[in-house]
Formats: sequence, structure tokens, C-alpha cells
Amino acid sequence: MLKKILALTLCLIMGAAFVACTQTGDGDTNSGNNPTITGTNQSNTNTETDSESNKTESNGATVEMTTWDETMEHKFLATDVANAAVIVVDLGLSQKDDFSDLENCITWEWRSGKDPTCKGNPGKGIDAAKLRYSPYYKRDVVVACSSSGWAGVVDYEAETPCVLWEWSFAGGNFHSIEMMPNGDVVIAGSGDDGKLFYVPLSAGSTSPSHYISSPSGHGVMYDPKNDWLWVLDYDEVFACTVKGAGTKDAKLARIGGCEVKFVHDQDGHVLSPKFGEPGKYWVANSTRNYLFDTETMTFSYAPSHYTNSRNSTSKELGIKGIAYYPDRTMIMIVANTGEVSAEHFSEYIRIVRIMPLGGKLQGTKPSTVNVPIYGREFYKVYPLNKNYQ
Repeated sequence: MLKKILALTLCLIMGAAFVACTQTGDGDTNSGNNPTITGTNQSNTNTETDSESNKTESNGATVEMTTWDETMEHKFLATDVANAAVIVVDLGLSQKDDFSDLENCITWEWRSGKDPTCKGNPGKGIDAAKLRYSPYYKRDVVVACSSSGWAGVVDYEAETPCVLWEWSFAGGNFHSIEMMPNGDVVIAGSGDDGKLFYVPLSAGSTSPSHYISSPSGHGVMYDPKNDWLWVLDYDEVFACTVKGAGTKDAKLARIGGCEVKFVHDQDGHVLSPKFGEPGKYWVANSTRNYLFDTETMTFSYAPSHYTNSRNSTSKELGIKGIAYYPDRTMIMIVANTGEVSAEHFSEYIRIVRIMPLGGKLQGTKPSTVNVPIYGREFYKVYPLNKNYQ
């Protein structure tokens, strides 16, 4: 009987802990009733090593570890600030071991300055792009935004890409954008007017119905399991829900007690899914790259080959964009690399693959190349994938 009582008590405690991370607060404030979950540098650990065995034991069975799979699709979106453009690159089209022919791998491009349907001015600050399916427009679209305070939806299926919707906010300094499953749009901005905006496109609205404060909003991702948003700000990742989704009165509400904070390394810049492991995201700031686990609400250090090689003599300034694939390939933009017009841009696209050692040697090793594309300069990359996780 005592064991049953103890077991019941434990279940009640665990249930209460789960509810604490799913209660919604009103507006953009934390209710303060739930404890903040904090990640610390002291508890952060590497989850992988630079040189690994390519086999692991699981319940007595031998399991092959994943390495570069040339048959897997490796397509990604890149924001080209030199041309105020968004491009799609397909690594599978490369004929070179070092991907030096990446220019020939561009399969799609939208140039804002050459699109007569683009009335706003994304300019050189175009900094985010994702592929999504819009039930409102009934087609695949690219959602994009710019540091100039511009956000838009671009027709991905049209023979000549064109703008389907756009909205500008002076001083918005937008850095990330997301499309909800119903076709509504969420935009994250930073700076003096840093806000998280919600635009209920599915209800016919063309401007925001609501916003909450997000002083340094640099990432927003929809979580299909929890049906809420993850938002990256300067020193934290927090959860945010939508009340009245699909209506013209839709509102955002921060979920009290459901956040994880940076302690020493702050200035968040990237929030990107770890495809192949739902519920996990890459989170990068000016110092390093982390893996964010939404189940445990913790940060852990990313392996060194997945972070920037910044040191006392390096001019590199952190990771600005990440596209990751289930075979552990990562595409990155590392700021201030190559000849750039501003320190937060890059001349190169960095490609990291996990390769077998070869011969009689077992194990794997990371292989990294930095590839320029003539006449282009990059800010962000994101995997070309309509799925959220």
C-alpha cells in the first residue's frame, strides 16, 4: 500500500511540473508563478566529439552511426544581401568534391529589386527565409523578412517568383519570420522597437492584430507537438502561444515559466531545427552554437565542428545561419568571413560533413569547406523544408 501511495504522489508531482510549462499568461509578461528554467555554462557539455566511432552498442546490437549521405536531399535557402535576394541551393547538383561549383547549384532565385510586385524595400538587410505551405494561398511559399523592417510572402511555385503579401514597419529591424500551419505569419524584430508581431492572414488581415515585447527577437519557430512558438531573444529562448488563431483578433501570449536562459554567452542570433530529432533546435549566439532540447529545457554545447572557430586572433563574429540535415551535415554562415561589406555578413557558405575515416580505420571525422559564390554576399541560411521539425 505504501508503495502505491508513493507512486501516486510521484505521478502527481510530475504532472504538476508539466502543467507549469504549459500554462499561458496574459499579454507579454511572465506571471512569475513558475520557476525559470536556466541553462548554465557549468552544466553544458559536448554531445558529440570531433572524431567518433562509427558504431555504437544499443542493447547488445550494433548500430551504424550516420555519415554524409550523397543520396539525401541537401537543399537550403540563402539570403544574398549583395543582390537583395533569396536563393535556393542544391548540394546534390555539385560535381566537385569541394563544392567549388556551388554557383551552378542555384535552382531558384527571387530578387526583390527586380520584382515589380515588391512595393516595399527589403534592401541589403534581407536576413531570413523559410519554405512553407500556405493553406490561405493554396501553394508553397517562401516567407522572408529584412532588417529594414520589411516582411513578405513570396510565391515559390510561380514561374517568376512574386510577392503575395508584404508589410513594413519603420525601425522594425526584423530578423526572423514563421508561417503557422493555418497560414498566419509571425515576425520577430529587435532594437528599440523590438517586438513579436502576429499577422492573421488566414482571416484576411494584412497587418498585425497583436504584438508582444521582444527586445532582441532573432528567431521564431512553430512547434507542432506543443502547438506553440519558440522565440529566441537576446538572453533566452521562450515559449509563446496564440489565442484566437485564425481570427482577426488573434493575440500572442508568453507562456510563464517556459524558458531557458543564457548565463554568460548571450546575444542570440540563430534558431534552427535539428532535423532528424524532433524537439531539438540549434541555437547560436555571438560566441558559440548550442543544442536546445525542448523536452529537458536545457542547452548543451554543440560539437566544435558545428561552431565558429573564433579565438583571440580571429575576426569571425559568430554564426548567423544554420541548415542541418539528418546525416549530420550542417550548412553555416559565419559572420565577418572573407571580403564583406559589413561585419555581420559573409563571403562564404560553410559546409560541414561527417565523413568516414576510410581504409581499415573505423570512425568518422568532420570535413569543412568554405565556398564563395561570385557576386554574392550572405547573411542567413535555412534548410529548404516545409516541415517544422
